[in-house]
Amino acid sequence: MVSPHVYRFSLAYRPIFQVACPILCVVGIVTNCLNILILSTKGMKSPTNVLLQWLAAADGLVMISVLIYNIQYYYLDEGYGGALSTIQTVIACIIASVLFHSIAIWLAVALAMFRSLIVTFPLHAGRLCTVSRVHLTVVIISILMTAAAVPNMYMNTIQAHNFTATDNTTTTRHYIEFRSRSFYNLNITLHSVACKLLPCLLLLVLNTVLIKGMRHAKRRHLELTSTSTSSRGGNASQHNSRSTSTDGNSSSTGILVAVVTLSILTETPQGVVMFWSRFDEDVQLLYILLGDLLDTLTIINSGVNFLLYCTMSFKFRKTLINMVRKAVTPTLWCTRKRYSR
Repeated sequence: MVSPHVYRFSLAYRPIFQVACPILCVVGIVTNCLNILILSTKGMKSPTNVLLQWLAAADGLVMISVLIYNIQYYYLDEGYGGALSTIQTVIACIIASVLFHSIAIWLAVALAMFRSLIVTFPLHAGRLCTVSRVHLTVVIISILMTAAAVPNMYMNTIQAHNFTATDNTTTTRHYIEFRSRSFYNLNITLHSVACKLLPCLLLLVLNTVLIKGMRHAKRRHLELTSTSTSSRGGNASQHNSRSTSTDGNSSSTGILVAVVTLSILTETPQGVVMFWSRFDEDVQLLYILLGDLLDTLTIINSGVNFLLYCTMSFKFRKTLINMVRKAVTPTLWCTRKRYSR
């Protein structure tokens, strides 16, 4: 039996989510667009950054879907009951957000996998991790996740109900209903396993590989540093070049470890509760009551990467600052010219 505290929390959190969701979505859409712009610049091009661009695009589409859903549900037509176009928009946003979020999760798995190959087989990284293979991976993930989303597309059906008012006027309201219990169970099982638990398990394994690789690279860097203390001239210059390369690779790996860890922390609880709800109606009710909180976790996971990149990557920060300077300088010049007249 679900605790009364959960009901109270759900009711108390809803108005907070109603206000916070559009703000978080707009900020997330802007930051993901910035991610794409910065990572696509000439100095940032690499197979890893191409994958990060696609991840930013998927996360941005998730937030656009959630934003439209939130505005439609909370501000334009309260509740699921409404005009047919309203309900069709709500269903489309639900399907789109689930699809793009599933793609984003598996793109994170691909990122961790590519980076693990770079860390484990550094001499073969150029051959194993190419831009063409990145694009092929994105296409395969998109096709597989679209196929996995088919049950979700057909899980809901729209039912029309007529209501007669006291003045004998009839109003038709449309509601979302499950097509069948078996179809619901199939969708929940498929989505929780294929789009939550399995990718989180793979991310956990790959994250362990990345952390071990970072530690090995750090030890190697310390060994090179201690060796170079007695070297001079060209050897010292060669060490500086290797040191810079090692620091850059360590920074990239550290960013991916942070992205992967955040995905594990936010997606695993959702996957467990979702899968468990397949067998227990109380857990299913719990999953529904905590829906706004789980959506908040999804939004944060989709929008926080920009902060991680800015915090952990000097090259990303430098590129961002240069872009801002290029955008601001002409404006300041025009303003000074106007006031100098």
